[in-house]
Amino acid sequence: MPRSQLNALLLAGGRSRRMHQDKSTLVYGGKTQLERTIELLAKLHCSTYLSLRKGQIPPSMGLDLPTIEDAFGEIGPLGGILSAFAAHPTDAWLVVACDLPFLGEDTVRHLMDE
Repeated sequence: MPRSQLNALLLAGGRSRRMHQDKSTLVYGGKTQLERTIELLAKLHCSTYLSLRKGQIPPSMGLDLPTIEDAFGEIGPLGGILSAFAAHPTDAWLVVACDLPFLGEDTVRHLMDE
């Protein structure tokens, strides 16, 4: 059986209610968390999609990424994941949150290999 296309889904649609600030825009090591994750996934040659809540304007650092709008309402990250599978049902998805500053290349490669 042929292997499915592997895409990366970058979850950036949260409201950050508890932080009162968009987590993707937090700066760590001189870059926003979103920039760091986009660069990491680009190094690994992932076809990356930005997962956003309905009506959300994409952050400026993610404007060149294709987006998948959450079609399942405000049910958290699961809505973004379900929306990705609905948009591309035959593809496999590596799901990455925008707020993982310590996520590294080795870990993502391991996940991709598995």
